[in-house]
Amino acid sequence: MTISLISDINASAPGLPIRVRDNYLSGLPQVSQDVVDGLFLFSTDHPFSWPKQGQPLAADVVRNLAGIDDGVVAVETQSSSGPLAWDAATKSVSFAAVKRGATGFRTPANFIADEFTDAQNFLLGAVVKLPTLASWPVSKGSVNGVAGDSSSVSGPPDNQVWFGSIAMVRGNDSGNSGAGNRALWFSNATSAGAAQTLQIGEAAGESLADLAGRWCLLATWRTAAQRGMYAAPIADSASPVVKTASDVTANTNSLAGRRMTWGIEGRSSTTENYTHFIGRGFLENLAKTGRDPIAVLNAERLRIRARNLWVA
Repeated sequence: MTISLISDINASAPGLPIRVRDNYLSGLPQVSQDVVDGLFLFSTDHPFSWPKQGQPLAADVVRNLAGIDDGVVAVETQSSSGPLAWDAATKSVSFAAVKRGATGFRTPANFIADEFTDAQNFLLGAVVKLPTLASWPVSKGSVNGVAGDSSSVSGPPDNQVWFGSIAMVRGNDSGNSGAGNRALWFSNATSAGAAQTLQIGEAAGESLADLAGRWCLLATWRTAAQRGMYAAPIADSASPVVKTASDVTANTNSLAGRRMTWGIEGRSSTTENYTHFIGRGFLENLAKTGRDPIAVLNAERLRIRARNLWVA
């Protein structure tokens, strides 16, 4: 039997919505079918992006939903560190057995250097289930990335952020390796070993306790006029934590060979016990897309909540 549908609308008419693999890409121009320039986007629940739908192993391919170069799974080879684990219930990846950095989902080798040669206007985001406060990384002075471009546990420059990062940190003041001074840092690099940082901590008026132990959307961005951070639990409609600053310092670092890793970035300790999960990550060239970061993130949060997967 043949069914014919007759319509008065020309399928090639301008203004019709263009099909995209993921609605994060909605409204962005495509350079060809299913290809959006200026973006790296992965999602572990998406069978195109993570066709394995199982435990990530070193060198596994993670496909870019924006259709340009694909990424890869990186695993730091250390005897003290265990494997990544697949959580079938949430279609996400657990880092509970991992004790060393530079482990997780990573951009292609040339993506950051190719995309951010000039303005370095970027939006970096992650969907992550954060540790509880009791399980927060404990090493005094440690920076344990949810996402970042440091790529080694050895030494400078590879164990420093030269582009941008979102990190779980513990205060490094004297004697404070125990409870207290837990924070999330949202950083954009300015020069070798230096960065501008916004944070959410445990001080009066801060809200880390509202985020810890929950699936959250975390993001940081930089444009010529503004640097900012965004943090919000996915499951409820509480207003996101948004902080911005206008004192934007240009980044003088060379980005050759820098790669973004979602999971644990390069600076970490063999004694840590990580309890966070990663489900999704993105790095967007705002100079190409021209989008407003806060508007993008508010829409992304609503879409993720509607999936009813990363909401605990």
